[in-house]
Amino acid sequence: MRGGPIEGMGEILKALAARLALPAGASDSAPASSDDSESRASCPICADRRWVRPDVAPGEPGFGQPRRCPACGPLLELEQLRARLARLSADCGLSAMHRRQDFAAFERYAGNERAWEAARAFAAEPGREWLVLSGEPGVGKTHLLAAIANAVLAQGQAVIYAHVPDLLDWLRQGYEHERGGGDQDGDFAARFARIQRVPLLLLDDLAAERPTEWVREQLCRLVDYRYREELAMAVTTNLDVAQVRRLSERIYSRLERYEWGTVAPNQAEPYHRHRRGSRG
Repeated sequence: MRGGPIEGMGEILKALAARLALPAGASDSAPASSDDSESRASCPICADRRWVRPDVAPGEPGFGQPRRCPACGPLLELEQLRARLARLSADCGLSAMHRRQDFAAFERYAGNERAWEAARAFAAEPGREWLVLSGEPGVGKTHLLAAIANAVLAQGQAVIYAHVPDLLDWLRQGYEHERGGGDQDGDFAARFARIQRVPLLLLDDLAAERPTEWVREQLCRLVDYRYREELAMAVTTNLDVAQVRRLSERIYSRLERYEWGTVAPNQAEPYHRHRRGSRG
């Protein structure tokens, strides 16, 4: 797996801007739209349109085909990256608190080093890997899952984070939406397909939900699909992997025996107990 530091979204954008070597006087603001836009444009070549038409004779290769402006065209790439990162961030399911959680902010102490290292390695290159972070409540499993999400988003990759009980409620709402004649994008099939197929799925608190037959069926379908399609997934649970058997033997077999999987128990004491002990 690739190593190296995980950059934040701001660092990614700054690095790209520097690499593009924007010319002096170029602006990354939106192109002017008024009638005198050309007179107020910062770029004398394309008037901030980001594109130019090359001076090519009719019939010659490239005639009539716009090209990126040599002076400020790289700004278009930066704008497109910003738009993509904003779109991925909006669709990922992270709360405001989770968006602030990264690996640097995670407090490491006895018992949680292995989980931190496994999560960081996973975030560097999820590929088709699976990761299971287990441990009792309050040891930082959700923080590590959010840190994975933020690191992968900063690389411009799609990810969905979901708290499993909330995810199941959201899927149930899809049935109600479907029965009410709502649009297809909100029905159960569309919702389920979205979480099935996302390149990286992060499931928080597996086995915290009440294990009804419907719950078992949906989770088995989800895990089995991602297993067959070799799609990356990370899971947290308060149980050890063997205890997941009480939810589903099939899910247990996938998590325990997955060829590319890593099970990383977080054996630390809960954070609040650790802090109280360190003060005493």
